[in-house]
Amino acid sequence: MGIKIRQSSLGKPKTEQHRLAISQAMKGKCPILSEQERRNRSVRMKIVTKSERWKEAMRVYWAGRSFTPVTLSLETRARISASIKRSWRDPEHCQTRMVARALRPSPSLETRDRISASIKRLWQDPEYRQSMITALTGRKMPEQHCQYARERAFRNFHKWKCPTKLEIRLEKLLSEWFPNQWQYVGCGKLRIGNRCPDYRLVDQNKLIELNSNYWHGIFDPARQIYDYAQCGFQCLPIWEDELQNEHALKQKVEGFIHV
Repeated sequence: MGIKIRQSSLGKPKTEQHRLAISQAMKGKCPILSEQERRNRSVRMKIVTKSERWKEAMRVYWAGRSFTPVTLSLETRARISASIKRSWRDPEHCQTRMVARALRPSPSLETRDRISASIKRLWQDPEYRQSMITALTGRKMPEQHCQYARERAFRNFHKWKCPTKLEIRLEKLLSEWFPNQWQYVGCGKLRIGNRCPDYRLVDQNKLIELNSNYWHGIFDPARQIYDYAQCGFQCLPIWEDELQNEHALKQKVEGFIHV
């Protein structure tokens, strides 16, 4: 009987009188939980949902079930969009969301691979690709969002960057030729403008940038020298090929130190 009533009421809007009647009928049947009890239930549910038995039960339950997608009207979409935009204009809301994102744990490698494969499949669809290009073209993010994106990209980049095999090799050579003179700062210890150099001469404004052939172009050294000069630093770009000729490289670094 309950199932028939539930199915017959699906999709039908409820009047205010009907909603009030339901509210009055449910009062007292759902106990109000204390904060400690909520935490305990949350802990128990996390343990249960991580078990293989639960996952298998959910796979069996949802297998073969179909869902009817909900299509929102243009008016509803416009209201949602306006509400989200108003929220992001509030500096306190922006700060709260950004902090929450920064503290959010990183997904597992398996989850990342799954997300990556899904996104790649989407971008292979010409219609989806064109719709995304159209949506993103000409869009200008607020400066606060841009700053947050730059900071997060900088942090994430240096999580895996420091140090690379080439940097380890050059660091050993510098330690051998010039003991206690060059300090490796490529892991984010020193940031100059929008750049992070690889090595710094102790107590001097002299830097070394090690450029790999794969990641850097022919004009990168000139840009590096110019950008650091704007901040009062001298930069010596070194290509990875130069590590093959250690004698010539030593003379090059020695000449740079005494300039």
